[in-house]
Amino acid sequence: MAEAPTLHPPTVASSTRAPMRVSKLRVPVSHVAAVERRRLLNVLASSADVPVVLISASAGYGKSTLAAQWAARCPRPAVWLNVDRGDNDPVVLLTYLVHAVQQLGPVTRELSDELSSPAPRVDDVVLPVLAQELERLSPFELILDDLEELTQPRGLAVVDFLVEEIPPGSQIVLTTRSGPDLPLTRRRVAGMLLEIRADKLALDAEETRDLAAGGG
Repeated sequence: MAEAPTLHPPTVASSTRAPMRVSKLRVPVSHVAAVERRRLLNVLASSADVPVVLISASAGYGKSTLAAQWAARCPRPAVWLNVDRGDNDPVVLLTYLVHAVQQLGPVTRELSDELSSPAPRVDDVVLPVLAQELERLSPFELILDDLEELTQPRGLAVVDFLVEEIPPGSQIVLTTRSGPDLPLTRRRVAGMLLEIRADKLALDAEETRDLAAGGG
């Protein structure tokens, strides 16, 4: 197991944190119903054993649409988290991740208890226990949408941890408008990273006709 990054979250009582927004954990239905990206879904299906998928392009290329359609069609149970600026706080991000993972099955109460404590022990407790739970619940598909919202090292360190700890047979999908600022070179060289960027996301002739036929 990779060494957990040292995050040292601020000591903030859980009562001061914003209420949970369950909408962040829902796959956007409108994206699933959009023009089907069959070509790219086939690419994803043929790369289902690749542990990390990066979908990166500027706004309007259909990153979230592709990720949502893959979540609906992939052979593994999928969980979704729409990332926002508040998730730069690692305790907030990890709390949402635990709630997302609970859709796969029950997880140890130790995680929620620790994250709701006045001073969560992220490095010593949360990350190691989360890694064990991910291993136990595998295989699954974990999709983090709008990753460009993470700009602080502590939030990015959680994602880096997830990338390193994704269990065999599972896959993590990251969608972002830029970057991300993650050390992915080793995985790229080892063939453990599938990258879908703007050149591949652009609609081909068939998809353009489908879009026009749908009144889009």
